[in-house]
Amino acid sequence: MSTTNIVSVNEDNLIDRCISILKNNGVIAVPTDTIYGLAALVNSEQAVQRIYEIKGRSFTKPLAIAVGYVDDIFTWAKPTLTKEQLATGDLLPGPVTLMFERQSSLPSYFNSNHNV
Repeated sequence: MSTTNIVSVNEDNLIDRCISILKNNGVIAVPTDTIYGLAALVNSEQAVQRIYEIKGRSFTKPLAIAVGYVDDIFTWAKPTLTKEQLATGDLLPGPVTLMFERQSSLPSYFNSNHNV
């Protein structure tokens, strides 16, 4: 059974609280350039499933992965661009979605109907 926790943006130790929620299979809302998005750790099957439930989204529709560093892309995907091409600053960071073939390190439950 899921529980809902509302965390105030004025809460002391907000970042630590969000990290704790994520590490405990939780889902958080994060502002993007246009809307609020939902975030969870890709290694948490429970949290990934919860995102689908919250959104009422079909499990056949893929989710995106956001990464903190260019190197992280190579953990989850097989880019068709080199690290140097990705790290020039012309493309990333930026409001773009890149689609690459998945690495075997990406959990099988994540976007299981897709190879990207």
